[in-house]
Amino acid sequence: MPYDIDLFQYNPEVSKVVLTGIGGLGLVGLVSNLVVLKVLFRVYQNKKSFGLNLTICVALVDVAASISALGLVLFRYILDYPEVLESEWYCRTFGFSFMLSMNFSGLLVSMTGLERYLLINWRSEIRPLYYWAVVAAVALLSAFIQSRNVYWNTYILDPTFSYCIPKGDSQSVLEHVLTDVILNVPLFILSFCYISIFLVVRRIKATTNRLSDNHISFRALLVFFIYLVCYLPKVYSTIHKLTFHSYAPLMTYILLAYGFSLTLIINPFLVLFLNSQVRQEFLSLIFPTPKR
Repeated sequence: MPYDIDLFQYNPEVSKVVLTGIGGLGLVGLVSNLVVLKVLFRVYQNKKSFGLNLTICVALVDVAASISALGLVLFRYILDYPEVLESEWYCRTFGFSFMLSMNFSGLLVSMTGLERYLLINWRSEIRPLYYWAVVAAVALLSAFIQSRNVYWNTYILDPTFSYCIPKGDSQSVLEHVLTDVILNVPLFILSFCYISIFLVVRRIKATTNRLSDNHISFRALLVFFIYLVCYLPKVYSTIHKLTFHSYAPLMTYILLAYGFSLTLIINPFLVLFLNSQVRQEFLSLIFPTPKR
């Protein structure tokens, strides 16, 4: 059922805080992902693997999401609030691009978590073809959903009046629900994968007493908590809507915008933190060895 956005009033200060956060995080995300992409392509020249391909795809999608976030903020400041309400293209353009890129980024990140879960817990791999088939199917579904929202023109400004979300009116209830599902699913997949990795590694350490296992279990727990912080506001807002049939408190949508934008920075930093080869290549890029 539709939710009454009219219960919220436009507050320019709140909107400025949210837009500044999205724009600042988007800019840092763009720069950091471009740097990581350069490092990943250097690594790719020497070593090709499915995990590396997935990581490169995450960085590419995060670059697109960062550009979308910057465009959203830039044109929001150019148009200002009254013009945004009257615009026929603003929410259609940036609601589509931001939601689609965030959907796709979350999907790819959860697939990287699933790949590590299978490697560490089961010492096995799924054929890359199966991975790409799932990624392609969900990406096409997400693109179709957001295209339907564009067609029906059902994107509206969120309760902070800063970014665009599907309205979920009588024409687009299904699209609204599916958008929420795709945005929330990565947290549950990542939570399952990294908590499972943590428990399995701790069990192995208890029997073998290997110090190296401490590093793996710590990383798994760290990744879990990081993504929990980023995705929890969205999960909470969805549960609140399903339970009370109303929008969550305003602070939820501020944290939601920050959480999703923060993933654009966290993803490349986690790549550097978790992958020693990428980290070494990054250091050699920043501090090149002088030629003799």
